[in-house]
Amino acid sequence: MNLDLLLLVVYLIVVTYIISQAITSLSDQTKVATVGKHLEEQLEAKKIDGKPLKDLVGISFRFEDRYKFDQQPKTLTITVENKSTDYYLYVDWDSSSLTTYDPNQSRRVIRIAPDQRISDVGLPQVFSAIPPKLKLQASITSEATLKWNATEQVMAINEPIINLDLLKTVAKKVTTPQFIKDIDFNFRERRKPIEFYLRLLLRITDVTQEEGDDRLQQITTLYGKGNYQTLLTCKFTVTKMAWVDQIPWNPQK
Repeated sequence: MNLDLLLLVVYLIVVTYIISQAITSLSDQTKVATVGKHLEEQLEAKKIDGKPLKDLVGISFRFEDRYKFDQQPKTLTITVENKSTDYYLYVDWDSSSLTTYDPNQSRRVIRIAPDQRISDVGLPQVFSAIPPKLKLQASITSEATLKWNATEQVMAINEPIINLDLLKTVAKKVTTPQFIKDIDFNFRERRKPIEFYLRLLLRITDVTQEEGDDRLQQITTLYGKGNYQTLLTCKFTVTKMAWVDQIPWNPQK
């Protein structure tokens, strides 16, 4: 073997090692996203007074581009828009729920106050009212993420909504159901994302009168004529990103 060929072989080995180490050093990351079509189909199918709900209500969520495995979102940022001119919307937080990685488990939704303080999850939550043509933006979480902070004397968000470390630990237990093990395996092998759901209860009140157009009437009434409620299911996915997606100059990001 001549010297040039030997140098080439050594060079390729070194380059391969460097690339391998660089890939290994990349931290595992995820992408959390809303399955928009799942919600759109419900808003299209459900109707009030002959109008599809999509013409009256808009719901959206905001996520970061990516999350490290140990920095999964602890809250969801939701925006509920009242597109109508004749209805008040009320979000019933106590009747809404969030699932975990286990689709058979759900917990009550907790709306996070602007000051981030939660003193007692046992107390009922006030409905959030959204007048016509206005929007509500709120941070919400599952009550399962909360833990008592003795120092601050408040309930603090202690873990993410989808706890990947906990899922990994649970999946290793002999007594864990096979479908949970499959959820963990398929996620980590990038075969299928983890799915979780927000079930959001909306109450909708017609604020017009038959003989006029006085929108100040009935705004606190939740039952009776011209009052409706609907349960919307918002679907989310947590996908493990391929290592190539983490390269800063990746043109497909």
